[in-house]
Amino acid sequence: MNNLTYVTIISEDFARINDLHVGSILTLENLIWDMANYDFCDSFYREENVLASRSHDFEVIGIFKSSIEIYVVDRWIDAGIADELTNSIYVPNAVIGAQTIFITEQIRQHNLDTYAPPDAPQFWENIYVLHCEHNASALHS
Repeated sequence: MNNLTYVTIISEDFARINDLHVGSILTLENLIWDMANYDFCDSFYREENVLASRSHDFEVIGIFKSSIEIYVVDRWIDAGIADELTNSIYVPNAVIGAQTIFITEQIRQHNLDTYAPPDAPQFWENIYVLHCEHNASALHS
């Protein structure tokens, strides 16, 4: 878990939907967005709003099936929890550390310290989008 190796464990549903299996290569891109221009709409997520990026190829080394039964009473909360479990990608701690260093360097390089005071705890959420040939038009519309 502490070695900087680009491997991942994904859920059975994620693997099935994205036609992945043990041994597949999954490319994930880390994008740093220029939030100064954020306009609360989908059109923000365009290449001209990316300050920095880098990608890594991850080898799928395991696939898991969640055995958690979700029942919180509210079907929307239940669906959100199930979606989060299905779409979680597990990687070694060293990968998270390397990404945090990359993000921190980019914040300093682009003078983005206004995001939070230097001593504030840092919380990051990586959002990933898979690009597939058969879904390319849907992703760009």
